[in-house]
Amino acid sequence: FMKYSIKIIQCIVVLAGLVISRCSCKKYLDINTDPTTATSVEPKLLFGYAITSWSAKRCDGDGNFPFAFAVQSVSDGGNYGFTVGDVYDLSPTSLNNHWGTYYSVAGNNLQLAIKQAIANGDANTEAQCKVVMAALMYEATMTFGDIPYSESWNTAFPYPKFDAQKDVLDALVASLDEAYGKFDEASPLKIKDYDVYYGGDIARWKKLAKSLKLRILMAMVDKDPSKAAAIGALVSDPASLITDPATENWLFKYKTTTNNENPKFRFCKQYASYP
Repeated sequence: FMKYSIKIIQCIVVLAGLVISRCSCKKYLDINTDPTTATSVEPKLLFGYAITSWSAKRCDGDGNFPFAFAVQSVSDGGNYGFTVGDVYDLSPTSLNNHWGTYYSVAGNNLQLAIKQAIANGDANTEAQCKVVMAALMYEATMTFGDIPYSESWNTAFPYPKFDAQKDVLDALVASLDEAYGKFDEASPLKIKDYDVYYGGDIARWKKLAKSLKLRILMAMVDKDPSKAAAIGALVSDPASLITDPATENWLFKYKTTTNNENPKFRFCKQYASYP
């Protein structure tokens, strides 16, 4: 009798454990279901975060000074807060921070915005994001050379291949052509309030797309003279390009209020007593 009683008790304990584990599991899953979690994000928010992150990284201490000195776009003289003039250090931190901005931050947000814009049937927003994406990747390949592009932002390729720089640049030209063809000045659908560049002025976005295309082709033509024909076609129609610096320049407009200034200005103000 004692033998069977022990087995019965053991069975009861096991069954009770199963019931408790099932209840605990269900309760655990319920606790981790957040009804306030967003399932989608408006493209304009993704766009705004992407361009802000990118612009800040280009102007901060990781980007402006190391890269500016390295490519000699900052001339001799002046106090930049360093003990020795024209000293630059392309540290792993600076390089990694830029790489992360190109891919996991600005690049990823723009890709998500493009997908959402396509789902919304918003061609202007799609095109605006693709133009910025082309500029972002142009800067990436001009900085690093061969870069991942054709397989990037695709979960099927956890380790995307590095594409040859020429292939990346050709793909960017094609992407700009595609974006230009999608712009519709008559459509009310577009990024406007988060567009710090042009405030949703599609006519100026079209000029930007053409001008970026010209810039990429100019970078390629010495190595590939066949690009000269496309360059000639663009410059023969100057009205389609950015020509008026006062109204058409592609600028990220920073504020003058404290902590909202250009990061380069803030860096110099803090470390070099500038201005």
